[in-house]
Amino acid sequence: MTEEEQALRMQSSQFAEMLELVWRKATLASRSSGNLPALTPSQALALRRVISAETGITPTELASDMELSRPGVSELIGKLEENGLVSRRRSEVDGRSMILTPTERGLYVFHHFRSGIDDAVNEAFSTMSRKDVKRLVGDLPALAHLLDRLTGIAEREESAAGTRSNSA
Repeated sequence: MTEEEQALRMQSSQFAEMLELVWRKATLASRSSGNLPALTPSQALALRRVISAETGITPTELASDMELSRPGVSELIGKLEENGLVSRRRSEVDGRSMILTPTERGLYVFHHFRSGIDDAVNEAFSTMSRKDVKRLVGDLPALAHLLDRLTGIAEREESAAGTRSNSA
């Protein structure tokens, strides 16, 4: 491996870690300003998915949307229910399936959570040079492209892992 390849490898890890830290700090600022419950990135995403499903969403659909296991989604739903952010009801269609819907508190928390993140990031942007802000915002399409590529890699690796476990 060349020095350039080693440097890129190191920067790749730092980049991924930095993205997580940016999310964490933005959500911490949002929680603090709005006296909101501590939502992990997965909980915030799950709440957004439940809110965006106009007629509700089943735990199976949520697991599929978020590419998580059923037990992982069950734990996530439990945390959201504990905080009074979502509720479950039986499906009127088959009477067996559970449908998740946001509570009034869930709608309030999500709106204020997003608003708090917007406020925190805008405040941080206001202390940065216009050039740096333009570079960050201008790189959003590249980040979306990176996400697509990482999704493809993850799907490939997940498929290969499934193939290996099936042949064992």
